[in-house]
Amino acid sequence: MAVEICVKAAVGAPDILGDCPFSQRALLTLEEKKVPYKRHLINISDKPQWFLEISPEGKVPVVKFDDKWVADSDVIVRIIEEKYPEPSLTNPPEFASVGSKIFPSFVNFLKSKDPNDGTEQALLEELKALDEHLKTHGGPFIAGEKVTAVDLSLAPKLYHLQVALEHFKQWTVPESLAHVHGYTKKLFALESFQKTKAEKQYVIAGWVPKASKKLGFVYNAPWARYPLALSCRNKKKLAYITINFLENEIHTTFSTINSNERCVLSRGCEGERAQGKRGKSKAPSVDALEPRVAILEIALSVAQDSLEGLEERVDNLDGEYTEFTVATKALIQDQANTLRGEFQSFHDELLKFYSFVQEELRIVRAEVEKVHSDWAWHKRTLSVSSASASTSDARHIDVPKLNTYDDTRNATIVDNFLFGLDQYFDAMGV
Repeated sequence: MAVEICVKAAVGAPDILGDCPFSQRALLTLEEKKVPYKRHLINISDKPQWFLEISPEGKVPVVKFDDKWVADSDVIVRIIEEKYPEPSLTNPPEFASVGSKIFPSFVNFLKSKDPNDGTEQALLEELKALDEHLKTHGGPFIAGEKVTAVDLSLAPKLYHLQVALEHFKQWTVPESLAHVHGYTKKLFALESFQKTKAEKQYVIAGWVPKASKKLGFVYNAPWARYPLALSCRNKKKLAYITINFLENEIHTTFSTINSNERCVLSRGCEGERAQGKRGKSKAPSVDALEPRVAILEIALSVAQDSLEGLEERVDNLDGEYTEFTVATKALIQDQANTLRGEFQSFHDELLKFYSFVQEELRIVRAEVEKVHSDWAWHKRTLSVSSASASTSDARHIDVPKLNTYDDTRNATIVDNFLFGLDQYFDAMGV
């Protein structure tokens, strides 16, 4: 059964592999071990509910092993190594921390606005340490000739470093670090790396919030965290606001570029000398503003695509709303007519039942009256019998009985029996 893995989708392109270096590390490990897997792209700005159920913190990558979802790339890589030991990617313990500080140093330098805060020098020191290690141990990889887990961890981070710093700061790894250049060339040429890397434009778009606070809100905007079903028309308005902002930014940037160009042309050689000292100037140069324009163009493209989708969605919702309203009214009318008929039928049945109950009550009342009448008669009879018994001489007369028939007729016996009955009834007051 194929392993399932959730990784980040590209910013503004949810159907394309995104720029998360930790997701790529997990993918690289699966690719190097030839483990079959099923990939799920997760839109970080609009996480689906099923993903939040398996990853409450909303972080990627997340991998499913034996019906259990596991987060954290370190844990994921370790489990993959245990479950699929061949080919082994285990690196010597003493090499596990090689290059581990490069990525945080790169992020600090990328976010830095002060060229004198030491973040660039800190990154250079880490890269020099990596270069020295590769030089000392022969390379081309951290542990020698063979790719190991530490290489697969560094590869995506060095790729992001290369793309983001070149774009946002026009900064590249110094040529003097030849072993680092050779190392990255080897890593980036791996088949597994080519299959799992994000395109450069998506890496750039992914780092925009950290590299430029002014543009960061485009990708972290509140409306980007909610599904289209919520307040579609409000999102359309916000999208228009975003595009207007971006257009104004581009217009301002180009105006600044044109102003700088005119300044350089008017000042001639003096302008060229000033260009050589632009690192100390507060005014942005043409070269420094070009990346900003590129970022704005990317953001504008994303916002325009979102707006087009929103407009189409609004139109569809308008049509669907009309159809839904008509269908709902017809359904309500049909249900009302059905309920009226059922209610009338129930009313008729209730009247019939009421009449039946009334008739049954009449019969029961008659029966009760008869019982009362009979009971009164019996009471009177008992009263008379008691009175007669009290006024009699209280003779005790047994009930007369005939003798056993012996096949002969005897008138005397019959007369005596009838006389006895007469005496008995008289004594009983009957």
